[in-house]
Amino acid sequence: MALNPSISKVLPASPAVASANYDYFDIAEGTGIQNFYGAQAEASGGILVAFLTTDKTICSNKVTEKVAMTPNSPMQNRSELDYDVTFNKSRIIRGNPRLSITQGLSVSGGVQVFVRLWTFLYHVDGKTSTETLMASGATIQTAVDALSPSSDTRLIPYDLKGKIWHFRKGDILRLTVQLWSKVGNNADCEAGYACDPADRNDTEQGSLSIIIEDEDTTQLKLSIPFVLDI
Repeated sequence: MALNPSISKVLPASPAVASANYDYFDIAEGTGIQNFYGAQAEASGGILVAFLTTDKTICSNKVTEKVAMTPNSPMQNRSELDYDVTFNKSRIIRGNPRLSITQGLSVSGGVQVFVRLWTFLYHVDGKTSTETLMASGATIQTAVDALSPSSDTRLIPYDLKGKIWHFRKGDILRLTVQLWSKVGNNADCEAGYACDPADRNDTEQGSLSIIIEDEDTTQLKLSIPFVLDI
């Protein structure tokens, strides 16, 4: 006897009826995976706002977060952004989140360049703005010493060590991404990562070169296991 791969939850509504479909495995586990996509926008006055959205049709203000590097620079943090989502209802996270992110490099000559991303998941209290670290993880380093762009999509699994995280209405789930890079001798170099929900190809950004190859995704995707309200 074949099992129905999904179960439909019917929600009473007036005058229409809404339904939500969940994977059969999700029902058995009591959790459902929701994907959030990192994006950037500009607020009034040119203030940069980074955020998480479930809408993967949104076009980010920048397809990539990238920086130029001066020659002979040590490995250091060159960019740090908080990607936030504020919950409008109580949510419970149980299980281990995952982050899929593409990092890349561009170099004009034969010099070795490195890029690595350090990432952190936080529970942020909506009333006090207090950050509590949930988990952290880093990508495997990408290195290049030839003409580029050169990019790799990396997967970071987060271990919540069995802890269940409760988010009240107004609380924030925050993904902090630090961009670490290193460059050798004289060369024009850029490093960074992708952050476009719509998965558009990377392009030149002013004086900054393309760092993400067309065959690689530009989506920054955070997968969160929520306890299902069923």
